[in-house]
Amino acid sequence: MLDKSKYREINRAPSITMYVVEDAPDILITVPSKGTKDTVATAREYVEFLYAYVAATRQACSAVVIMDNLLSQDPEARRIYQNIDKARVYAAGLVVASPLARALGSFFIGLTRPIAPTKLFNTVDNAVEWLKTMRPQRTEN
Repeated sequence: MLDKSKYREINRAPSITMYVVEDAPDILITVPSKGTKDTVATAREYVEFLYAYVAATRQACSAVVIMDNLLSQDPEARRIYQNIDKARVYAAGLVVASPLARALGSFFIGLTRPIAPTKLFNTVDNAVEWLKTMRPQRTEN
């Protein structure tokens, strides 16, 4: 599902691997490990990484999340993502191929109503192209 030749790995943890899009360093690709149960701990770890990346690069980012490896997601984890700082993470594309992933993604968007714009996609490329259109306008000083 993920053509890794287009992306550079920037972080690996037991439950997740993160990549950056080479020609769009504000777009991160998130690949949960197979069978991951998204909990408060994993959600906090993920958001902390995103915020640290934003601080290091001094630009807001967006995320593509490949949902197919997720086994479940706790309500508390959804709340953490729901309240993500839109000034730091401006949008998210959820890639869903399996019925379970589509259900988790739809449930997240429909029930949680995330602050940052979030949409479902069938491919990483489609999600990346949409995220490029969602970039915040930069103001010159």
